[in-house]
Amino acid sequence: MNRKILSGPPLNYTTNSSLGQFFFESAERFGNRLCQIDPKCNKKEIFSSVKKKSVTIALGLRKKGITSQDLIVTCSTVTLDTAIPILASFYLGAKVANLDVTLSRRQIKHLLSLVSPSVIFVEEPSLSLIE
Repeated sequence: MNRKILSGPPLNYTTNSSLGQFFFESAERFGNRLCQIDPKCNKKEIFSSVKKKSVTIALGLRKKGITSQDLIVTCSTVTLDTAIPILASFYLGAKVANLDVTLSRRQIKHLLSLVSPSVIFVEEPSLSLIE
C-alpha cells in the first residue's frame, strides 16, 4: 500500500440516522477537536464552531420554508465556509448540489436550468456567474 495512505482495521459501524444527524451528534461528541483546516491561510476550525454556524444557517433556511423536498446549491471555492450551508441542508434533509466555479457562465446556466434550486449560496467572487 502507498506510504502516504493511512489505513486501519475495517470499520464495523452502522447507523439509522441521516448524514445531518450523524454530523450533528459527532460535533457534540468531538466539540473542541479539530474539524477542518484551510491550508491556504493556515486557519483551523473546531467541531463546535462548525456546528454552531451550520445550525444558524439551518434555522434560517427552515424559516424560509426549506424542507427535505428542496434543493440547495452552493457555488464557491473550497474554504472553511464551504461546508456550512451543505451541513445545514443535511440537517433539514434537503438535497445539495455544488457548482464548480471554474465552469463557464453558459454551463452554469444550463445546470441551474436542470435542477431548479430553492436557494443558492454563492461566494462574492462567483456572484457574477450566477446573476
